Amino acid sequence: MEDSGKNASATGARAENDRRYWIISADSASDEVLVVGDEDSGVVPVFSFREEALLYLSYGVRKSGWTVSQRSEEEVVDLLCGPYSWTAGVALDPIPEFAGQDDALAFTTLGRREFLDDLLRSRFAAVAGFG
Repeated sequence: MEDSGKNASATGARAENDRRYWIISADSASDEVLVVGDEDSGVVPVFSFREEALLYLSYGVRKSGWTVSQRSEEEVVDLLCGPYSWTAGVALDPIPEFAGQDDALAFTTLGRREFLDDLLRSRFAAVAGFG
């Protein structure tokens, strides 16, 4: 019985520390996500709050048919290590006025590897009980 309590609390801690992100995608289940910039310097806009993503979608995205979808840390890692491993970085909570303005977008952009390192480091610390 004592072991199941430990497992439950570890699972609870993991779920509690599992950050959620919002991204702009072709549809809610799609792995096709919005990339700002070109193939050499493309970045994936990633948002901490749904409202920020909706605002960016309303004012900053010129394509129709895109939607805001919630993703777990694991899903974001899968995207950035899989089909979007070619991207240069992640734009964290970019504001709509910056859409398409590469110089301004640089203020909210982290390199893809840097973002993944930070994400995985904080995830490990939370699972190990350090965070």
